Amino acid sequence: MNKFSPPTKTIMNSISGFFNRYIISKDVPMWKFIGPKWLQIALRIIGYLVWAVFPFCCFIAMEYINFLDPAFDPATGSDRAQLIKLFTTRQPVVVFDLIIIYGIATILVILFKRLWLSCAILGGVSFSVALTSFFKYQVRSEYFYPWDIMQAGNAGDLSEYINTVIPVEIVQIAAILCIMILIVFISRANLPIRWFIRIPPVVIAVLILYNTYSIPSNAEALCAKYDMRFFDAALQESNYSSNGFVGAFAINVLSSSVTEPDGYSNDAVNDILSSYEYVAEGENFKSPNVIVVLQESFWDVTQLPGCTFSTDPLANFKEIVTRENAYSGKFSASHYGGGTIYPEFSVLTGLNPDVLPTGTVPYRFVDDTIESYPSIFKSLGYKTLALHTYYSTYYLRGTKFPVLGFDETWFYENLSTELADMPIWWRGGSVSDYTFYDYVEHFIDETDEPLFVYGITMESHQPYPNKFDPERFDVTVESDSFDSSLLNIVNQYTQCIYDADRAIASFVEYIDNCEEDTVLVLFGDHAPTLGTDYAAYRQSGLIPSEAYIPPEYRKYIYQTPFLIYSNFELEESTMLSEDMNENKLSACHLINVVMEMIDGPETPLMQFLKDYYDVCPNYSAALGLESTPELSKFITNHKMISFDRIAGKKYSIPK
Repeated sequence: MNKFSPPTKTIMNSISGFFNRYIISKDVPMWKFIGPKWLQIALRIIGYLVWAVFPFCCFIAMEYINFLDPAFDPATGSDRAQLIKLFTTRQPVVVFDLIIIYGIATILVILFKRLWLSCAILGGVSFSVALTSFFKYQVRSEYFYPWDIMQAGNAGDLSEYINTVIPVEIVQIAAILCIMILIVFISRANLPIRWFIRIPPVVIAVLILYNTYSIPSNAEALCAKYDMRFFDAALQESNYSSNGFVGAFAINVLSSSVTEPDGYSNDAVNDILSSYEYVAEGENFKSPNVIVVLQESFWDVTQLPGCTFSTDPLANFKEIVTRENAYSGKFSASHYGGGTIYPEFSVLTGLNPDVLPTGTVPYRFVDDTIESYPSIFKSLGYKTLALHTYYSTYYLRGTKFPVLGFDETWFYENLSTELADMPIWWRGGSVSDYTFYDYVEHFIDETDEPLFVYGITMESHQPYPNKFDPERFDVTVESDSFDSSLLNIVNQYTQCIYDADRAIASFVEYIDNCEEDTVLVLFGDHAPTLGTDYAAYRQSGLIPSEAYIPPEYRKYIYQTPFLIYSNFELEESTMLSEDMNENKLSACHLINVVMEMIDGPETPLMQFLKDYYDVCPNYSAALGLESTPELSKFITNHKMISFDRIAGKKYSIPK
């Protein structure tokens, strides 16, 4: 006797037929597996269970790697303590992170049906970005940002800077994730739903995400709901330590759209510059060569307390700054250990890239309407030239330097081919500083018209461990504050500075003997990374050991030397004095000062910057300077102009 009546059975058969025809997909058989059916079912259940916990394991893996410090003994549990702290003190953030991870896992399953494939993609991406962030932090004391994805094409170039040994914990994490993926693969668990049923939820989810991302107020409200703030993106160290890797990365993504400053409009922008007019070059302008050099990681290492140097690695530089027609002082850096692109961009444009999301490359937004110092010199009849002894793809320089107004761009690729008759000397795995300055001298000698050069050195670039053979050091360092590993890093960096000092002295001698009027403008882009978490700075006592660095100590790690030197008499400056201890400059003021000293022209922006300088000559958000109403106004106005010219409607750019 049938259990169901004929009408009921007919209805059930109809429903079953509907699902089999319109819902259930047959292209991946549900039970195709060799073995008894009970084993098939057991494996399938195990596969679904493993898939269910796999996103959580990916989350744990990313956060553990984020907090992993190879300098700590694993037995101390320091990494686990940080992870536990995230779960016990930041539960809303953990919930937010898990919603993201499980949402991505669900979308992958809906798209690909095969659970093992969704696990492989999720696990591979999660582990890769966490590992990349780990390496980046060891090398540069910076985390992995969403904008780093744009630099993926330079991964091979960056690999030469990675010599950190992979901790065994990371290998173990990779093994666990691979085993879980293999279990799901063997189980053959899948989502047997037809594509036209699966795709609509994905489309809806994407639209919701886009609506959240594209409207800053929605994204900010979402973050606030889970106890996170957009402001966290301004301080990435605390962002990644407080919100964990997933939360911090999500904040960076959600806050990555460039937001208009409050009150931004044509009238607001032009009101800032309305009192200034273009002033042509003066009668004392003689079109001298202007050579601007970003000296990689140039910093006075002799500041480290308790360190004894066999010879002063900056002896030549310290003598040069005392000469006639030499001006020096402190250059305000915006980053520590990396972020070269930010002072570079500010030096070349006079703008403040802080209006952009943290970590993004300003050149993304540059088009041929932007006003820059290279374009100003070009309008004065100069030949403008950019020189970098590294690859053109890095930071988009190869495509964007011409847009800034450079007539010629020289990178490692064409230097080594088109100037093959000039030998390249390598030091510490990079093109030496001596070679760099040889190139500059070559271009000065071979150019008939006045020359504006912007150049970037490479020899002092990190990483510093094993950069030089210790048996061939020209300068040695002794300190009771450092262990042998950290002392080696400091000594390796000191050798870099020793080489830079000698190369600079050689180039200054060339300038002195040059028949053409020439000005050298040199600055350090940032302080060096000397061990993880400011190790050399903290252990020597230069800055406090606690995590938060008070503003009065930030000058040691967010200020570098600058030098302006000429072989002719410069005009008197209203911004610099001959006392190097009094001179302080933000990146946006550097070339503006030089333009005044050679009696060059002044644009409205340059005049605005001079007034800004009078209020605060060395503003940098990293320095934590005390604000005043007048300073706050200039910061706001400078950001307004910067936004307008970088990502806005270009109201302030002369038509």
